[in-house]
Amino acid sequence: MRKTYAGLLYFILLSFLLTASLFADSFEIYGLKPAVIIIKDDELATYRTVFDIVKDAGARGMICHPPGLIYGRFSPATTGSDLEGLMVEIIWEGDDFSRGSIDDGAWTIADRLLNGEKYQDLAAPAENAEPFKGIVLRVSDDMREKFSGAPGPRTGSPAEILDRGIDQNSEFMMGNVLINVVIPESNGSIEDWTETEIHNLWADIDLGLSQYINQTHWVELNYIINTDIAYPVPIASEPIMNNMETDYIWINESLEYLYNQGHFDGFGVNEEGNAHLLNNATREKWIDDGFRIDWVFTVFMADASYNGCWLTDEGYTAYAMLGGPYMVVPYPACRFGTGIHFAHVFIHEMSHVFWALDEYVTINPLTGRETGTPCTATSGYLKVANGNSYLSRCGEGLSCIMNNATLSNPLPICYHTMGQVGLRDINDNNAPDLYEIAPVLEVISRPDVLSDTTYSGNHVVSMKATNEAIPNQNPFQSALTRINYAPYIKEGWMQINNSIILPIHPSDGRWDQSTEFITHFIDSGLEPGDNWIYFRVANVAGITAIDSVFVTYIGLKYYTRSLRPRPDHVEIRWSTADEIFGSDFEIYREDVNTGISDRLLIVVDGEGYDSQEGGYNQYSYIDEEIDPGNCYRYHILGRTYQYVAGSEPIEYQHDTGILTTVTPIAVTEGIISPIVPNPMVGSSGKIFFTIKIPGDFDSDLTSRGGSGGRDNLDSGSSADMTFLDIKIYNVKGQRVRHLFSLPLPAGQYKNIEWDGLDDRGAPVSSGVYFMKVKVAGKDQTKKIVVLR
Repeated sequence: MRKTYAGLLYFILLSFLLTASLFADSFEIYGLKPAVIIIKDDELATYRTVFDIVKDAGARGMICHPPGLIYGRFSPATTGSDLEGLMVEIIWEGDDFSRGSIDDGAWTIADRLLNGEKYQDLAAPAENAEPFKGIVLRVSDDMREKFSGAPGPRTGSPAEILDRGIDQNSEFMMGNVLINVVIPESNGSIEDWTETEIHNLWADIDLGLSQYINQTHWVELNYIINTDIAYPVPIASEPIMNNMETDYIWINESLEYLYNQGHFDGFGVNEEGNAHLLNNATREKWIDDGFRIDWVFTVFMADASYNGCWLTDEGYTAYAMLGGPYMVVPYPACRFGTGIHFAHVFIHEMSHVFWALDEYVTINPLTGRETGTPCTATSGYLKVANGNSYLSRCGEGLSCIMNNATLSNPLPICYHTMGQVGLRDINDNNAPDLYEIAPVLEVISRPDVLSDTTYSGNHVVSMKATNEAIPNQNPFQSALTRINYAPYIKEGWMQINNSIILPIHPSDGRWDQSTEFITHFIDSGLEPGDNWIYFRVANVAGITAIDSVFVTYIGLKYYTRSLRPRPDHVEIRWSTADEIFGSDFEIYREDVNTGISDRLLIVVDGEGYDSQEGGYNQYSYIDEEIDPGNCYRYHILGRTYQYVAGSEPIEYQHDTGILTTVTPIAVTEGIISPIVPNPMVGSSGKIFFTIKIPGDFDSDLTSRGGSGGRDNLDSGSSADMTFLDIKIYNVKGQRVRHLFSLPLPAGQYKNIEWDGLDDRGAPVSSGVYFMKVKVAGKDQTKKIVVLR
């Protein structure tokens, strides 16, 4: 024999007793619903964009067929609007979709995944069929030595460690798993892959993968089917006409073809090593294309649609190499057919690739004794015992994908298998045991940030988030080259005091490492005085770490600032935090009409606030030295002095920015002020007037935030609105301009100007015009003279 056997083993897969409950979707507890997304432009860039969008929206448990299809569990809120501008179609579970809407391959996959219960008895094995016989192989010693990976032990997330040994590309079944499916085809054989058969193959593989995902909802697990290398690969002989002793010939022939097609470099003489090189190369390619790929393995499919099983039949159905790098499965599966039964053969062998052991027994025909893998055997990253082995009835006798799963209520992937493939959650807290280790978050001192004090309200915080690893205990791997895999940091948040919680991002922009550096620039949100800034990160298992930073902001912060114009004065209002560090406020004014700029009006004592409301100091000042109809620009400059022992005080200035208003013209009667000037003279002339909108003039709408802007309205309550309508007519009663028509808060002055243009934008001719104003049940008309 060319390889080392772990044992000649047997098991019986699931039979007629599968129930529809097997297909109940475990992701319903997260409010997610199964759906298929069809990407119709078949562009990988579009596919990656769609994948990222739905993943960010909370998608779980995805099976991906780039570049055209994604199956997964999505939020019902995921609609076409999320994917606007992309050529996609979403088919939800329960939708009545037809072949006409999508191509045959996508339709077959969608139908099989969204309506799986229809296929649970498809091509079922005969009731008295010969029991399944599986064989588990190990990578030969010379190949393990040649492709051993870097010296260890090493620690990092799967995305960080790319240099791996030949049996280190499928350590445990979490994250994103890339599956290379190789479909070989010989010339002149009666076994010919048809397009329909390949479509059914994809769909049946997906049935098996979906069962793994469905029973492991507490971990992140997505499968990506690599179709780049899948379609018939030309070889000389038909695989199903060979056996395990000669399969290496056609397997290596397939790999040589893929090597010549540029799928990997450095072709050797051994199919184990070449399959490993293919795995490495495809993983790196998909990473380069923007996908996070954690694990990869290759499956070689043998067409068995005519022969039914291996021609030189030794009774085995399929086989896999424990820990990878590949497995071999016929389609349909020998004696088990297609549909869910093939799917279970597939995931049985895939479980071996991820270090699961067989649990069934067989009788040695010569001795009559039971043989199999004992309960004391251990495997996988966590070194989990084979506690469900049927050998001498030492196990628990549970129906499982790794044994004779014929109980009335079968469980396809049971507890001990979960442990061996790394998915066990022993304390049932929705955190897999292998990743149940908390991250650590710590502040990094920065040489350019000298203290925990800011005078500008800006601050830079640098954090380091690190996740250690639970040690790799795989008994089949050398302690000298084992890799200790740590959960990666998946997301992070920040909160200042009791403000809203905001997401943060690592310095490289992507959460995928077990150690992430975060540099966060805070340019808003700090309050004058003492502040706590809280940071929180979560790893991929949802376990969090929290740390905090204390920052003192010495300075001023304006929360509101507003102008309240009246015909005889302008009231300036502003508010600050309660803590102002002894600041005073200088009020400056510019008269735009006269050109007098930045005149200091007054210095307001910071302790002389009008009132304190909600923890804020409220201030006001009335400027009575104004002329009606003039444009004024105000700004407030607060000065804060910080005293340092043994030196002169340091001054810090905090400006509100410019606030602009035009003072209204006094309304002596009715609702319209005098019109200034009247007549309007010249081709570029304008007139100016003020409307007094009836209402409570003691109310005020304060403008908040920002450092500039134009506040020229004194506004009443926004709930007390009234409609203002202004039209201009000629002496014939014809309307020439609809000047204004909007609802406004009551109790304010509204300044209006007219540039002498009609509704078409053309200057009106010289003559007499009438302006009609309606507001709050009142109306008034005034005459305007235009002289061109």
